[in-house]
Amino acid sequence: TEYRRQRQMCIRDSLDVAVEAGLDRADAAAFLASDRGCSDVAARIRSYYDHGIWTTPVVVFDNKFPLFGAVDASAVRDAVEQLLDIGEVDAVMPAAHSSQTT
Repeated sequence: TEYRRQRQMCIRDSLDVAVEAGLDRADAAAFLASDRGCSDVAARIRSYYDHGIWTTPVVVFDNKFPLFGAVDASAVRDAVEQLLDIGEVDAVMPAAHSSQTT
């Protein structure tokens, strides 16, 4: 059936990604064929619902400030600036954007 064909393609693609990420293909296949991890995923989903997160995409700052929907970079910047202004989160500068001079 079409469903089975699509499912097999999805599994094959997932295994390719797992191998590209450095995982063993057989181990990844065994994981995908099992129900391992399902209870962890269900618990995370419940936690998201409990915190009012019901849609994707969503970015959560400091585990308490959600930004819902597909937004552009300026909306993310504005949200971060507002959180910094009210002192809710600390500024962190990634190493790739440090002000080191060479």
